[in-house]
This record gives sequence, structure tokens and C-alpha cells, in this order.
Amino acid sequence: QGRLLRRMTEEVVLHYDGDDAGAKAMFRASQILIGRDLSVRIARLPAGHDPDSFVRQGGSGETRRLIDDAPQAIDHYLHEATEEHSSGSPQANVAIFERVAPLIRAVRDPVLRESYVNQLGEKLRLKPQTILRKLEARTPSRMAAPRDADRPAPPRNDIELDPLECRLLNLLIRNVSDWRFFSDIDREAFQGEGIKQVMTTVYNIARDVREGGEAPSDWTSIFTHDATSATFHTILCYGEAEGSGSADTTELDNPDNALRQCQSLSRRLRTRRIKSMRSEMGRRLRSTPGGFSEHDEGLKVIQKQSESILRKSD
Repeated sequence: QGRLLRRMTEEVVLHYDGDDAGAKAMFRASQILIGRDLSVRIARLPAGHDPDSFVRQGGSGETRRLIDDAPQAIDHYLHEATEEHSSGSPQANVAIFERVAPLIRAVRDPVLRESYVNQLGEKLRLKPQTILRKLEARTPSRMAAPRDADRPAPPRNDIELDPLECRLLNLLIRNVSDWRFFSDIDREAFQGEGIKQVMTTVYNIARDVREGGEAPSDWTSIFTHDATSATFHTILCYGEAEGSGSADTTELDNPDNALRQCQSLSRRLRTRRIKSMRSEMGRRLRSTPGGFSEHDEGLKVIQKQSESILRKSD
């Protein structure tokens, strides 16, 4: 939708309900549209109003004034965060930064982005270089796996994630703009429910990028649901090259090395799935007197398919 809007206009004014849900939706929409090189302004409604009730109460003139006076999205959220965290303490500065950072990261024009970096630096009384380093530290265009020294503890998750699946998904996330990494992926080979959800999202994003879309500027804003967020951060914690050494991780910054590692992990995952299928076939055969019945002819087809895939994986 952002790409379609960009074809028709250069500026969008967001006008959502005045409740918490409307505020969250408006922030997310701002981030997406800024990432599409649109100028985004915020016409924030008073609490308790939606666009319909506001027009009914204030009339078209009041609505027009609200839209005409709407500030730029980053200016709006910076002012809002400064009002909420006005103590000037280091903790307040961190809260203000975290509020507007996703929007500044989404800005692709270098001149405009530098202007906002300088503006935020002045507001927080920090050097622009400090703001820029902090922004770039979380930019995941080629997401490096966390080093041992700064790897966070893995989030608690009711489902134990498979290291092989995590390593493969981490490579896919880091290289979402390169379709070669996805062309031979067997999505059905991923077993965990949370992993499957993350995989589906990442695959759809890669397909969108292949068709001309943009890679996400902030992955964490995509996986906001508790279950997928925990799974995603666990993938970042454990999704690194086999061997767990920094040299291995550095090698994966080379796209060709990363692709070879991805293909190797994909073959192993596919092989494991096929072996599991064949094991289940053997169990069914052992439990069926006389072997295959007419109703189990489908298993013969699966067996032939599994043998073919196994030969390709060797």
C-alpha cells in the first residue's frame, strides 16, 4: 500500500482514532510510509474522538485546521516523547531516543536523515555522532549475529527452538534481499510453530523485495507479538555459524560464504525431514500385518520421493 501511495502523492496526513490503539497504529503506519520515502504528518485527534465524531463536533473547518497544522511525524513523536520524559536524566534521554529511533532509521534520504540526527542530538544534548552510532548499531540491513561479549540472554520460550533451524533462519534474515538464499528452501521442513511463523513472514518479505519492495529497516517492529518476538530474538541469540567462533561469523559477511552455509544447512534440514518421514513409514509398516495395504499405496509414492530428495542432498 505504501508503494501505491508513493505513486500518487509525496505527502500523507495520518488521522487515526484518538485512543491507544489508534496511536499505536498511527506510529506503525508512520514508520512504514517514511520507509517508502513519503512525507508523513500527524493529525492527532483528542482522546475519546474518532474522525467521525471529531467532524460532527467541530465541523469541517476545525478538521481542516487540524490537518493544515499537522506536524511532521518525527517532529510530533519527538515532541510527544520530550513532554512525557521531561526530567533531562540519562534514563529520560534513552526513552526519548527509543521512541523516535525507529522512525529515523526508516528515513532513506541521507540529507533528511542527518537533519533529524542533528535535531535529536540537540534535543538530548548529545553529539550527532553518538546518535548516529546508536542508530546504526541496530540497523539490520545485513544483520550480524551477536558476539559472545554482547549476546543477550535468550528470551524464555515455551517451545525449545532447534539450533539448526535458528542458524538457517538467521542467515535468511541477514540476506533477505538476495533471493538465491530462498530459492531452494523447504519451508515445510521447519518444525516449531513459532519458527514456522517467523519463516513465513521472512519468506514473504523476501518475495516482496524480489518484486521491487524494500527490506525492513527495523525487524523488531515486525515481530511484535509475544510468541514471535521471543522466537525472533532467540534466533538472533543462537543463529550463528557452526563452531560459534567470531571468525565463522565474520566469514558469513561474505555473501558467497553465507550462501554456501545456507545451502548446507538447508540440505541438512531437508534430509532430516525426509528421514523422519521414512522412519514414520517404517513404523506404520511394522504395525501393519502383511506390509502395505491398498490404502497405503500413497506411502510408496512418498518413499520414492524421499529417496529422490535424499540422493540430491548427499
